[in-house]
Amino acid sequence: MNSIAQLVDITAPNAIPWWPLAPAWYAIFAILGLCGLYGCALKRRQWLANRYRREALNELSRISVVDAVRLNQVLRQAALNGLSQISTAQECNPKTSQSALLSQTGKEWFALVNKTSPRELFTAEQVYLLEKLNYQNRNMSKQDEMTQAEFERLKNLCERWVREHQFEHVS
Repeated sequence: MNSIAQLVDITAPNAIPWWPLAPAWYAIFAILGLCGLYGCALKRRQWLANRYRREALNELSRISVVDAVRLNQVLRQAALNGLSQISTAQECNPKTSQSALLSQTGKEWFALVNKTSPRELFTAEQVYLLEKLNYQNRNMSKQDEMTQAEFERLKNLCERWVREHQFEHVS
């Protein structure tokens, strides 16, 4: 007999399907989904909490050298809004913190500004220029006016402070 005629093809088993998965995979997907939702919720909460920063940066971008007086106002408003959010989140009395912040003027105010930033941003000369802006009026002499370079430097420092400041350690 012919041995080749007796050979029969071997049938391969069916391929292992990808679906349905084992129950452990469903648990892993559920945990990953919950972690993703939690991460999105934290990111949204942070985004909402930083709304005052975006508004202050927008306001700072619209300030020109002509209305440089508003630099201090925007800084103070950003500080008040940031402090009120921290006070609300910690459920303490926001009025006492805000009144303490509002009572700060001059060098004490800028010491607080420097204290709330990761590193000291404003030098004594820049503090003097910003303080001088509080008392600037439209009829100032040419020698008292701020140069464009000084203004841009102060504006950049103010924008940097708005982005970087933190009030967690301020009582």
